[in-house]
Amino acid sequence: MATLFPRLSERELDALPSRAEAKVYRWLRSLEYPGLQIMHGLATQTRNDKGTWVGEIDFLLFHPQHGIQVWEVKGGGIWLDGEGNWWSQGNHGTFKLSTTPLDQLKKQSNSLLQAMQKVVPGIRLPIAPVLVFPDTRSWEGQFPELTLNRDHLLLKGELEQLDADAITRRFGNAAWTGPRADNSLPLDKQQANLIQHHLLRPACSLVGSVAERAQDIDAELFRLSEEQQWVLRLLEHIPRMAIHGGAGTGKSVLARAQAEQLAREGQKVLMLCYNIALAEAHRQALADSELPIEVFTFHELCESRASAAGLGWEPPSDPKQMGEFFNETAPNLLAEALQRTPEQWGVMVVDEAQDYEPYWWLVLQEMLEEGARVTLFADPAQNLYGRDYQIPSEVFRGMVPHPFSLHRNYRNAYEIAVWLKERHSAAAEPWEHLPSSENAVQIHQWKTQEEQQQKLMKAIDQLEADGFKPEDILLLTPFKVAKSAALQALVTDRPNYAGRMFNVSAVKGLEAPVVILLDLGVNKWAESPKVGWQSTPLSAERQRRFCINRLC
Repeated sequence: MATLFPRLSERELDALPSRAEAKVYRWLRSLEYPGLQIMHGLATQTRNDKGTWVGEIDFLLFHPQHGIQVWEVKGGGIWLDGEGNWWSQGNHGTFKLSTTPLDQLKKQSNSLLQAMQKVVPGIRLPIAPVLVFPDTRSWEGQFPELTLNRDHLLLKGELEQLDADAITRRFGNAAWTGPRADNSLPLDKQQANLIQHHLLRPACSLVGSVAERAQDIDAELFRLSEEQQWVLRLLEHIPRMAIHGGAGTGKSVLARAQAEQLAREGQKVLMLCYNIALAEAHRQALADSELPIEVFTFHELCESRASAAGLGWEPPSDPKQMGEFFNETAPNLLAEALQRTPEQWGVMVVDEAQDYEPYWWLVLQEMLEEGARVTLFADPAQNLYGRDYQIPSEVFRGMVPHPFSLHRNYRNAYEIAVWLKERHSAAAEPWEHLPSSENAVQIHQWKTQEEQQQKLMKAIDQLEADGFKPEDILLLTPFKVAKSAALQALVTDRPNYAGRMFNVSAVKGLEAPVVILLDLGVNKWAESPKVGWQSTPLSAERQRRFCINRLC
């Protein structure tokens, strides 16, 4: 696929002042053309003895094998009269263009040439001008052969069928492209990097602080996709159902959305999950709603009801006995408490349902009124505790025995979603309209613990310089936090990060703008693909991901 900068969401495209440019952008983002980079809205300047002139290139196409194309996009109806005047007809009427599209292309090409001589002197590239008319299907009348040739134009019908061959042909429609031309093509890797990162990218990276960009991405990701909205409508008609989806498919967002929707209808909602950190995140997200929703982990629920019934809650100190207590004794205490003090809930929504033991559903069934709604959100691929997860359709009468599956990643920035999919076949497919963080996933390798600690401190320093605060960052290890030398060194130096350090399984389902994975590769278990995959879905990283793993 071609790569577009900046990556715009549907909402951002709808907000563009030029409907024609938004239309062209949508066509280009589906173009199959490996190695092609496309810059939209590239700011330019031209300096001469009369002053400095600021402009904008609608679209610039760059390929290290073929050169550069500069596209000028004009919407509405366009025509050229017999006196050389260009006219435009659109929603605001008909008027003569004070600056013709050809003049605009010439100015932008001159700006580009000036910048190239300053940034990459000695590199000579062909620059092909292209006039793009996305609302015009055909050229009628006499074609201005003296002024243009057919490859100078892209009309609506050609855009609808745009392919790599059509783009490549237009790269050759420029000066310095003939068989005896003196140009710098093909560019080597160093030359291509100079063009990309010193000439083109800085001009389209005009953003605020990285932390502010993270807030924008968070707001963008919060919007439900059409698929997710369809799921909510489906659940209105199917009272008992399981929703399955991989990391980033928005299960937790949907769980909260359904809980809020039913609570606003007057239902009494019990919302459950497994991890304490995720339960707290749900509570904080629902705190301002003042709706009749109670949020617990399963074991918080057991402790709450057992204590209220006077049964006591005394987890054993011996680690060998803790499994039996939390898997068997705790649900038995809940069952006994419900016999003493019965409860009747109209709605139960369970996030992380794959982490629940089959026996627990039998106990939870006793808390529900007849015909209560039950929705389970689960990812069987994240069954970290080895539970025998099956849809409990035999326990909850009327529950659909087959899940509805979510297939798209809606909760990560685009770069992270693509990175995950490239490395893990079980990862969800990136949604094509994900917003870009404009930051690649960073992988840092180390050989000694001291080197890992240095890389961690450097990453933290950079994040703080970019405006991130400790509450924006999750620091994760495959081990207990107390066993991680890197995290212990960090908490000694910066104690304000102590509350942001977790074992990967302890925060499964939690979200944060930035996630740092540590201690990968410390031993054979921590370097296995299974650990890498388990640590991957723990959080919907909305802005950045750092992986700090051992180089053996």
